[in-house]
Amino acid sequence: MFTITAFPKNKEVLRLMDEWEERIAAIVQVMPQLVARRFLDQLSSKAPSSIKGYPDMLEVKTVPGIKGWDVTGVIPPGWVFSQRLRSVDVSRTVLYVRPRTTGKEVVSEAAVVLSRHNPWTMDTLPYEPSRREASILSRTVTELEAQPIESARRRELDAVRAEIRDLGVQMRPKGKVLLSRRASRDLAFEILRTEFGYPPVTGVAHWRPAIHALPKTSEHVFKQLFGWFANPGDSRYTGVSNLQVEKPSIVKRVQKFQDLVSST
Repeated sequence: MFTITAFPKNKEVLRLMDEWEERIAAIVQVMPQLVARRFLDQLSSKAPSSIKGYPDMLEVKTVPGIKGWDVTGVIPPGWVFSQRLRSVDVSRTVLYVRPRTTGKEVVSEAAVVLSRHNPWTMDTLPYEPSRREASILSRTVTELEAQPIESARRRELDAVRAEIRDLGVQMRPKGKVLLSRRASRDLAFEILRTEFGYPPVTGVAHWRPAIHALPKTSEHVFKQLFGWFANPGDSRYTGVSNLQVEKPSIVKRVQKFQDLVSST
């Protein structure tokens, strides 16, 4: 007579199999989070501190994806793309006026005049178009770069003012430097010229090294999570939490930047 009994550890294996669906779902959710956090740590360790607010502004967030898949990434919050320029920005900021259109018609011919002479400096801009008329993009440059732009705009200023006056637009008060409205900050320009070292800015590559390290980073993270899949006693998978969700519109803001840094 034979008595057959189950091996005691079989119960753990059966329990593990019952939990596999939940465990795998947890790995799918948390692995991109951990990879992104390690990526941000690597990036921040090499990032320059010369860019205002950078890299502390960067965050790991989730963007709603398509067909049930979310995207986890290192992105800046939406508010950093808008700034109110200050007096300390005057000597190192250039402005690009971009006229708005309704259908195929421009809203403001005066804004078109400004756009033909882009870029401007804060103290040479002859009139400040409203948000309805145009967007204003600001770029932080060096004083060495801003000075010839200011000189060129001053040489043209009388002619530009005359053209704008003929359109019935009132000039900014003389001596006014600061804008009444916020400007769109070209953060990608600031980071990319540092990443690639566009003269006269010294290059500090930090995105590309972190991107190139992603395969090894992902491998290390997966090894860290292997117990979630294979060890019945590893219950860490039950503590997975969601990241803060960012609006999908942020993807359009960062897509071109991502393409540039990831293609080299």
